[in-house]
Amino acid sequence: MGRISFWRRATIFVAATTIACASILGGKEGVPAGQGDDDAAPPITNGQIVIDWNAITLQEISLGTAANGKVPSAIRRARLAAIVQISVFDAVNSIFGKYHSYALHAAAPPGISPEATALGAAHGALIALFPSDKGSLDSKYQARLATLPLKGRDSGVAYGESVAAQIVALRQGDGSDADMPWTPGSGPGVWVPAPEAFAPLTDPQFAFVKPWILTSPDQFRSGPPPALDSPTWAAYYEEVRSLGAINSTTRTADQTEAANFWFDPTLSTWNQAARVLAIRQQLTLEDTARVFALLNLTLADAQVAVYDSKLAYAFWRPITAIRAGGGNANLVADPTWSPLRVTPAHPDYPGSHATQSSAAAEVLKQLFPATVVTLDLTSDQAPGVVRHFSSFDAMVDEVVGARIWAGIHTRTADTVGVELGKKVGNYVYAGALKPN
Repeated sequence: MGRISFWRRATIFVAATTIACASILGGKEGVPAGQGDDDAAPPITNGQIVIDWNAITLQEISLGTAANGKVPSAIRRARLAAIVQISVFDAVNSIFGKYHSYALHAAAPPGISPEATALGAAHGALIALFPSDKGSLDSKYQARLATLPLKGRDSGVAYGESVAAQIVALRQGDGSDADMPWTPGSGPGVWVPAPEAFAPLTDPQFAFVKPWILTSPDQFRSGPPPALDSPTWAAYYEEVRSLGAINSTTRTADQTEAANFWFDPTLSTWNQAARVLAIRQQLTLEDTARVFALLNLTLADAQVAVYDSKLAYAFWRPITAIRAGGGNANLVADPTWSPLRVTPAHPDYPGSHATQSSAAAEVLKQLFPATVVTLDLTSDQAPGVVRHFSSFDAMVDEVVGARIWAGIHTRTADTVGVELGKKVGNYVYAGALKPN
């Protein structure tokens, strides 16, 4: 199968996806706050417009030019997705009043179109975050707008845009744009810019960004990495040296495929999974908006939490450790060792992919309580490849292995990241966007 555009994945792979799970729907759907079952209530609508604009959002975040004139780094993307999805949720939820809002505590004006409101919020947020891409975003917006009924459409769009403006303003000054130089340390175990790119630390300020739901970036800070003279460190050093090398003879073809597959940002993969599930479950508009808001709130806070721990310990990456001999006289140095994939420009411990994946899995388990979940997913980093997963936990388990097989993380970084992600995911789900 050839390479496919990102936003089409959900539709293409729904047919290949099977899921037997309990519905998260409950209560009286489609009835706005303060209204009864009368003709004034907006119709029950599914969440397809939210799903479509989630895909557009993820594509824009991956490829678009942000307000600072740059394509967002992988570290910045979860924050941007959260802004868009919270804008959509708060706007739609203020019509129906089914859940606690994130920031908006006023009811929506009467008579507005819920779908137009969702469209206005998504488009408005993206225009604010990616102003130089307004032309392409406007084109997608106009095409979707033309499919909506005229009744309540324009007022809904205007209201959605106003909510997006409030959410964007709320996150200004959260520390994400702070200019924070970082001077690397030195010596065994200490992170320094890694060969072969030798890129400086990416966005160190994200260790101090104001969280969305967590009380502080260090609320769940991980314990320290293993000592360099410990058996644990020696075992994990040898594991990644063997399995993660670019010319490894011990890594299987399937492991290589998984390593490349999971080099896609976690944001992309887990939002793809949520799109497939939302379509399969035929969720209503407000429930779909909540799924993507909770998922992306969680991913954003997981990014802040893992960066806090990363910078607290500033632990070296495998390529630096292996070329230097691991800081342990019992280990063999390999000055020419290189990983399968280029090492990202931030510390090893804990692993970001493992943290965010674990956090996302905890939220999706609770949003889609399931006895059997099967997903077929794709990745821009592995064109034509479809990976099959039998559960959310199976996805997380593969992430742990994939980062070792890519040669960019030690197992301890990933397993500690999984534990950190569980804490973040459960905390966000327990504390945000609860049913009224």
